[in-house]
Formats: sequence, C-alpha cells, structure tokens
Amino acid sequence: MEAPTIPTCKRLLLAIGLLTAPAAALADTGASTGGLSAYLKARVADADGRVEIATENYARVLAVAPDPVVAIRAYREAMEAGDMALATRAAAVMTSAGVAPADAALLPLAEAARKRDAKATSAAIGVLAQGPLVVLAPSLYAWVAHAERRDPAQALAAAGRDPVAGRFATETRARLVSAPPGQPLGIGIADVLAGLAADLVTGEPSPLSIALAQAATRADPDNDQARIVLAEALARAGRIDRALVVLDGVGSGSMVADAAAVRRIEILADAGRNSDALGLAKARAERKGAVSPDWQRYADLLLTTGDPGAAASWYARVVAADGGGAGGARNGGTWGEWLQYGGALDQAGRWPEA
Repeated sequence: MEAPTIPTCKRLLLAIGLLTAPAAALADTGASTGGLSAYLKARVADADGRVEIATENYARVLAVAPDPVVAIRAYREAMEAGDMALATRAAAVMTSAGVAPADAALLPLAEAARKRDAKATSAAIGVLAQGPLVVLAPSLYAWVAHAERRDPAQALAAAGRDPVAGRFATETRARLVSAPPGQPLGIGIADVLAGLAADLVTGEPSPLSIALAQAATRADPDNDQARIVLAEALARAGRIDRALVVLDGVGSGSMVADAAAVRRIEILADAGRNSDALGLAKARAERKGAVSPDWQRYADLLLTTGDPGAAASWYARVVAADGGGAGGARNGGTWGEWLQYGGALDQAGRWPEA
C-alpha cells in the first residue's frame, strides 16, 4: 500500500480539525448529519480553491444551522466568489451574534447605493463609521450630498486632520467638480471603495481589499476599474481562476480593456501558467496596432521561460521603436532597453552581437 501523498495528508489533517469546534457547534444546534457533511465538503473545497463547491455547501450549512463560526467562513468564501446572497446571509448571522467584521457593513452600503437610495446609503455609512473604515465616511457622505443636490463641503470638512480621511476627501472633492448633476449614487460610492481597495491590494493579501473591491462592483456594476482591482486582490490571495473570471467581465469595448488584458497576462505569469501567459502575450505583440510595451512584455516572458533568442528579436523591435534604428545603430532607446537586448543576445550565445 502506497503512503499517502502530501495533499492527501493535508486533507486528512483538515478533516480531523473540522471535527472540533465548528463541527461541535453544528451538533449543538441539532444540525443533521447532512449539515455536518456539507460543512466538511465546504472546508475541503475551500482549502482546494474550489470556490463554487465551497459556497454551495456553506449555504447548505447556514440553512440548517446559522452558526457564527460557520458564517465567517461562508462570508469570506462568498465575497471571493461574488455570491452576494450568501455573503448577506452570513453577515446577518454574524451581526446577530455580535461578531460581524467591519467590512460586513459594506454590503448594505453597496446595495443601497446601487439602488440610488440616499437615505439607506447614509444609514449604512453610519454603521461603517463605527469601525476602522470611518476614514471613508466624509467622502461617502459627500457623494450622498451630491446625489441629493446638496453642498458636499460640510461632509468633506468632517475629515478633519486625519491624513487618510483627508487624502480621500481631497480626491473626492476633485472628482465632484466634474461629476454631473444627477449622477447615480453608486458611481461615487464605488469610486471611494475601489480607491481604498487599490491602495490595499499592493500590500499583503487581505480579505478587506477583496471586500472593498467586491462592494465597489456591486455599487456600480459598470466600474471595470474596480473589476481589475478585484481580480488583483483575488490573485494575490491565490484565487487565480476566480480572478480570471472577474476579468472576463471587462468587455472588449471598455475603456480599460487593454489594462484588463495586460493584467490577465501578468496574473497567469505570476501563477506559473507560462504557456497561457505566453500565448496571450504573443497575440498582443503580433496584433495590428501593437505598441512597444506589448513587445517588451512578450520579450520579458520569452526570456524568463527560456527562449532568449526569440526574446532578443522582440527586444530589438523595442529599441528600434524608441529610435534605436535598424542594424543596431545606437542613436536611441533607453539604456535599460539596450541592456535587456544585449543580455538576451548574450544568453542566446550570440556573443559578437551582444
């Protein structure tokens, strides 16, 4: 009999761990065996990154046993999957138990803003302001004032001397200048939420960046920039397939379609899916209207995946595009471009040219 593989051992250890506190809590509520089975399936699927299976089974568990320990796991998985119905249900369970995380208040905020309900949006901001996301409150209230055709200056003044709140207030003030009267409330709210998500996504992977970006896309379903931020947050959390699905939502006619296409290549490359990344990068580099960054990106991937000769050809095109001229005339191109070109030639064994 073969020894269990490492993934198998992990699943066994996970299963043992699952039969402790959360499972005991389920038993205390009188949940059926089916409920315990669904919980086990959800946790294993969660660990394996199978988002759809995880959310499906978490929903089953909450239906029979509204336990807050289960709810927090269901909430996080639902936010990653974009299952707002499950996230809302889980948030309600946590709120009733007094253990809801600060970002749970983002859901009613996004929903109210999407429906252009200024009163409900203000109420949701009030709840949000009771936690660490209070720094967003002045900017959020300012967008409510704008939607109600009131002066937003008083709301923005509430930012006071807090540097973070002040920065968001300054950005909001600038955007309000160009915002047309009657602009849907969700657009402004989404702009604020996506702004903070974009700040956070450059740091350590965080559930908060996912929640903020998810709420932004809920408040303004047309906000493709927020989708790119959401995809980035998901990718950094290791949810690669889910991140790619989110990018699928950015249409070819979107103003940020190119940015989404580039981010897709980068996410695939960072995840080690080099064949997929190379295929997409090659298509962009060879398309009509391709520009120097497209060639540069493809050359970089070719170099890192072991084809320096092909990379050198594309680096030569980059240099030429920046004024390097044909035949290696050194009258243009940045030193960095020349260094990459020479390095690729060197690795390809083309010593005289390098």
